[in-house]
Amino acid sequence: MLAELLAFEPHWMIQGLVLILIGAVLKKLYHRGFRLFRLFSRRLRLKDFNKVRHISQRHYLVQEQIAKTYVYLAMFVLSGVVFMFAFLAGPVFLGSPASSRVLWMFLSIPIYVLELGYLSQKTLLEGVLKRHSIIINNSSKSFSL
Repeated sequence: MLAELLAFEPHWMIQGLVLILIGAVLKKLYHRGFRLFRLFSRRLRLKDFNKVRHISQRHYLVQEQIAKTYVYLAMFVLSGVVFMFAFLAGPVFLGSPASSRVLWMFLSIPIYVLELGYLSQKTLLEGVLKRHSIIINNSSKSFSL
């Protein structure tokens, strides 16, 4: 019994204290990170609102945003078609598709990037068109006799 007490190693207590400290630090970082995220999202929403307001007041900028959205859509669809043909012709040039999974993952990255670009542009266009229609409706009411 005395030998067991003398052979006692408090490594589990040190591990417990380290884990408690890590938990406390992560909690502080989480709360600070959440505050920073809220501040960043507010600034981003304000920036988007100002951009929508600026674009929706000018007809030529609205038309430009519509054209941009369709260009992003065409690029996204075209990249998907090119990837599909590359995937179908891939075994001829690259060997079996199973042996080059990493290569196929890298080849598919442009599809995801273009999809994100298209979706963000589409969201911007929806906001612009909504605000632009409000401006048009209000201006036509003010000029009617």
